[in-house]
Amino acid sequence: FEAEGGVNHRGFAFEPRIAYENREIASGWGLSASASLVIGDRKFNEYLYGVPTLFATPTRASYTAKSGVITPRIQLTLSHKLTKDLRFFFFARSDFSGSGANRNSPLHVSNQGTSLGLGAVWTLGRSTQMQKD
Repeated sequence: FEAEGGVNHRGFAFEPRIAYENREIASGWGLSASASLVIGDRKFNEYLYGVPTLFATPTRASYTAKSGVITPRIQLTLSHKLTKDLRFFFFARSDFSGSGANRNSPLHVSNQGTSLGLGAVWTLGRSTQMQKD
């Protein structure tokens, strides 16, 4: 969904993922690694990569997007458990959109991109009966 000028449905994306996670590699430290494929339906990919004829220019051709892979993605995350309810994390993620279904779109400007991020997870409440992993 997109919220410019109201709430508008822009299609669907699906991201099947395979992951390894170990929340206790060393005293409070955790590590996870994952690989996934981000796949969009035609409507979603059109929102990202489509260029309607109305917006074509001499340097930007019109383009009708196809459904399919947007990008393969890999991610590494390192986390640290500060308290029972507070965990901080750092991640590095790389996308390889040069192999995507719409790599020929004039709006596709890079074949690879890397993101770095920091965050925190705060548990607001817990069940009185805990379950073992």
